[in-house]
Amino acid sequence: MSEKVIFFKINLTGGRSQQQICDRIAEIDTLLDFLFVTAIPGVQQGNIMQYKLDTGQSKVDVVYRGAGEIAKDIERWENLRQRFVNMLVPRMVRLVGSKNFRR
Repeated sequence: MSEKVIFFKINLTGGRSQQQICDRIAEIDTLLDFLFVTAIPGVQQGNIMQYKLDTGQSKVDVVYRGAGEIAKDIERWENLRQRFVNMLVPRMVRLVGSKNFRR
């Protein structure tokens, strides 16, 4: 059985410059693309999919046995991606006094 292996480097050096945040978003997008293109069709055909993530500090070994597990993992990665997007474009809140609202 041949396995398709995708390698890419995850840069864990500190810093929150705009370029570093964009690089992290691109890395997460690569992982999400892999999950959408490879893992979901594989699990729907009855195969068990697996990926390993080695950051140098920690090793993660994930096995998917169903589409529900992949959906939960995609949601987690998208939440992490959104955190990085929020670092680039922070949300703003405008506080308005109660006298300015119409009743």
